[in-house]
Amino acid sequence: MQTLRVILVLTLLSAMASVAQAQPTIIATIHPLAAVLDEIAAPRTKVVRLLPAGASPHTFEPRPSDVRTVESAAVLFYISPGLDGFAARLPAPRKVAVIDFLPESYILHGRHSHEETKNNNTLHNSSHETGSDHEEGVDPHFWTDPQAVKATIPGIVTTLCSIDAEGCSHYQTRGKQFAKDLDKLDLETAATLKPVKSTPFLLAYPFLTYFIHRYKLRHAGTIVTVPGKEPSPRDLARTIKLGLKQKIRMIYTMPQLPQRPADVVAESIHAKVHVIDPIGQPPMRYRDIIEAIAKTLRTNFQ
Repeated sequence: MQTLRVILVLTLLSAMASVAQAQPTIIATIHPLAAVLDEIAAPRTKVVRLLPAGASPHTFEPRPSDVRTVESAAVLFYISPGLDGFAARLPAPRKVAVIDFLPESYILHGRHSHEETKNNNTLHNSSHETGSDHEEGVDPHFWTDPQAVKATIPGIVTTLCSIDAEGCSHYQTRGKQFAKDLDKLDLETAATLKPVKSTPFLLAYPFLTYFIHRYKLRHAGTIVTVPGKEPSPRDLARTIKLGLKQKIRMIYTMPQLPQRPADVVAESIHAKVHVIDPIGQPPMRYRDIIEAIAKTLRTNFQ
């Protein structure tokens, strides 16, 4: 009887080990990236989010426990060197910048976006950007555009297949379904925003530029073009002048960064400040993040 129990225990442990081996762990720096990966990889692959809720990828400092977590992961996914570039310095066996999967036609550059928004009677301030992505003029916040996310799916699937060949068909199937879901989400979001497309507004930080570009919203300008950098008096004066001229009544900021720049401008132009969270937190799915952004804009503009 004792021998039988030992055999059963060993069999159970062997089965558990096989399951663990068949379920590689992948790390995502921020929640929207984890939510995207979860749509493609789950339930076969475990997706772990590195940043805690409320943390900004611009200012996050990895803890010793984070280092240990990434060391045992199959791959670490991050957005880009200019947003969560700290990930590139972590000792993960493999590190992937997802922005590298984004075709050039989807990428928004600072100078290019400026020229486009000028055509829509909008204007950014002239703060110089810093950081590897910012020096190249690349805006890293592509996840706020469902179609941009869709464009990264092939690269993500290929990466997952490379670390788990046996699960490749699972990732391919899930990736195709997620792409269809993103098309549907894109259409739904456009319909939600249609009544408020002509209402001008300001951003405190450049966290919604891809969303704005996708849905052709009337973005009047951005107060702080470099997250973490204080706007100069000249920048504030320029933004206030713009806000008064265009009769801006709404300024949007994000909870991960200081609200003070938005408050200063809002007081001067008699506008209201509202918070939009482009990152979200569990258990929000990717769809939930985009729907929450659209709902906030629709509600406050009406």
